[in-house]
Amino acid sequence: MKTQPSRKNLVELTIPFRGKSLSRALLIVATDATLFLILLALTVYLSNFFVRLLASIALGIVITRLFIIGHDCCHGAFFASPRLNKFVGRIVFLPSLTTYSLWEIGHNVLHHSFPNLKGRDYIWTPKSKAEYDAMSPGRQRAERFYRASSIGLAAYYLVELWWNKLIFPNKFHVGARRKAHLWDSMLVSAFALAWVAFVVSAAEIRVTSVLAAICFSLIIPFGVWIYLMGFATYVHHTHPHVAWFDKKEAWHRALPQIRNTVHVTFPLPFSAVLHNIMEHNAHHSDINVPLYELPAAQGVLEAQLGESVVVQPFSYPAFHHCLSACKLYDFANYQWLDFAGNVTAQTQPFAAEFTTSA
Repeated sequence: MKTQPSRKNLVELTIPFRGKSLSRALLIVATDATLFLILLALTVYLSNFFVRLLASIALGIVITRLFIIGHDCCHGAFFASPRLNKFVGRIVFLPSLTTYSLWEIGHNVLHHSFPNLKGRDYIWTPKSKAEYDAMSPGRQRAERFYRASSIGLAAYYLVELWWNKLIFPNKFHVGARRKAHLWDSMLVSAFALAWVAFVVSAAEIRVTSVLAAICFSLIIPFGVWIYLMGFATYVHHTHPHVAWFDKKEAWHRALPQIRNTVHVTFPLPFSAVLHNIMEHNAHHSDINVPLYELPAAQGVLEAQLGESVVVQPFSYPAFHHCLSACKLYDFANYQWLDFAGNVTAQTQPFAAEFTTSA
């Protein structure tokens, strides 16, 4: 039986993929920024309903791509220069209306440091049966909606993450407020106002429906972006075989950056369209690997770690099984439960082929 690799061992596997290419990074940013501007213009000026709708959906996908670039910048992985990462990261976050410094503290400091550890990680943390039973009826309905339907994934990201934590949040949601949070929130708000003003002005110049322009140029793209992020954040760390923990000692033994993360694969180049964000084990193992090197790093991890990496080929039956099984969680027995408290899945918190290193 092999000895479970340490954090140092994992990093050694991915160090060869940390190299940054300035020209490649700038080309990616320029391409997606140009696509954003072109598609935004098309959603305003096109007349054909179906073509306009396609442009609107494509705009939402490009917003997601820009966000993923910003996500890489926030980790310091996209450019070699820390200043360039911070500058570009703030700019490419704007179309998703995401506040850079608030995302940094929640995502980098909490989620990446403690994935699937209750009380530290805050994304899709499951409730215990006792916690669920103690909720108000309204809060129980919200929890059921979030976890029982694919549309609920978008609602969760919109309300619980974006609205509560990523745009002018109060101290209850982010703890201490800093000046950077306020200035970044104001920057996002100014961009949102400029976006609305452009769309309204363009619609008035064309003497066309302002409401339709706002729907195609703002509401639908933002909705697509919200759904994609709700979906991605859910499938990255929620799976019938993936455990959650409420005790740090057990969490440490579980190879958390690998074992608590899911690699969702697709038959079509869906992950490439989303800048390889689905190669998530490699990203959690080493946040310094830029997005364009993640497929290669993921391949090495899977070759070296075998079944320790949870790989889930995407299918609608598998996705809906996950939605059905992963409602509440029994942290003592590492079991997923339904809302009635029945066991729906036994997770595998510790990789069977490894012993724990000293």
